[in-house]
Amino acid sequence: MRKISTTAEKFLWSLLRNRQLHKAKFRRQHPIGNYILDFYCHESHLAVELDGSGHGEPEQQELDMQRTEWLNNQSIRVIRFWNNEVLENIQGVLQRIAEALIPLPNPLPKGEGAKNIAPRLLYEYETPTAEPHVSEVPNISPYLISAGNTLVQARSTPLCNVPELIYGSMANDGGNLLLNSAEKVELVAKEPRSEKFLRRLYGSQEFINNEERWCLWLKDVLPSDLRAMPEVMRRVEAVRKHRLKSIRKATQDLAAFATLFGEIRHVEAPYLLVPGVSSERRVYIPIGFMPKDTIATDLCRILPNATLYHFGVLSSLLHITWVKHVCGRLKSDYRYSNTIVYNNFPWAESPTDAQKQAVERSAQAVLDARSAFPQSSLADLYDPLTMPPALVKAHQDLDRAVEKCYRAGKAFASDEERITLLFELYEKYTAPLTAEAQSKKQQKNKARTRQNESI
Repeated sequence: MRKISTTAEKFLWSLLRNRQLHKAKFRRQHPIGNYILDFYCHESHLAVELDGSGHGEPEQQELDMQRTEWLNNQSIRVIRFWNNEVLENIQGVLQRIAEALIPLPNPLPKGEGAKNIAPRLLYEYETPTAEPHVSEVPNISPYLISAGNTLVQARSTPLCNVPELIYGSMANDGGNLLLNSAEKVELVAKEPRSEKFLRRLYGSQEFINNEERWCLWLKDVLPSDLRAMPEVMRRVEAVRKHRLKSIRKATQDLAAFATLFGEIRHVEAPYLLVPGVSSERRVYIPIGFMPKDTIATDLCRILPNATLYHFGVLSSLLHITWVKHVCGRLKSDYRYSNTIVYNNFPWAESPTDAQKQAVERSAQAVLDARSAFPQSSLADLYDPLTMPPALVKAHQDLDRAVEKCYRAGKAFASDEERITLLFELYEKYTAPLTAEAQSKKQQKNKARTRQNESI
């Protein structure tokens, strides 16, 4: 626990303490696992984290993402703010925290009448600055929609029969195996044989903004080749020293394999790349197929063996609606995880071959529309203000094709209809698993009781 709080932390705490915000009980500097949370509301399973400028560094962002992932796996939602956001826009910060708070359990426990209970009002905003649409609902779910109290739990494998989404590879190299475009040119000029060991590297930022970055991929390098490249040898030695300085024994052990990334998950086959973080301003999360000779970092998720159908569904408005409701956040941006978002996503129950083929055709049309703008990055193509009309139209056609796999009749009129159907499917798919888990728990309790009685 830090002894000295920042000015932003003191200011926000002065407004959260003593149940000042929607009567929610917040704890300050609350320990969970190996972490200390800046502010935590146990009633809502909500952590609020404040970050200084140091959290903008790539290595710290990676640590923040790992922290958020772990907390999400404990069913704790995380929202993050910059310190200057708190100091300059405190009303906006408090509004976002208030919107993230989960109401008290509904319905009330037996014995507590409803006659003195205020109506449950759900506020929906088309934009953050728009006037709210208010509706009275029978129950407000943990995801602030009119639904039951189902809480999506972390899963290690997909709920449906789809390929597994995995993390990209983690260098854990102190930056010594990574190069920008200028460093790459300089290295090849000095040591031409190094070129065959260089591969394009993509994190979320590089993928979305088409930024050029490279890595030394020395997985199959011959010792004789390595010794003939002094500059590469210097970088490998720097990796070894970096890992030996770590306080983690596992990282220290990796010093013996200094030519390699710390964690290699790359497969020598084409894959679908899903950025780990994407701006909430975008209507869709940009994803894409990548050639087998490119390396995705652990700031991305990769889907080997993906088809056009998988690309189409994950690129659809239906899927992004699921993401918006269940994902974690890095600041206000979407934080895409495999355990919470992808593994729990309820894919269409039984689409026909014709429906799947329609999705594949529409998915290819999206890729074709993108390819018509080779000089534009995905950030350019998916900015709401600059998205080309041809790409907008292709995505709208894809949305209709995907939604027909779920509901062949009337089209969805709103995101509320979409998320309601998705949670109905989720509850249907998980009901047998929940029943099986409860049965096993009952059997264990009975066995424990019999054991105690025999003593």
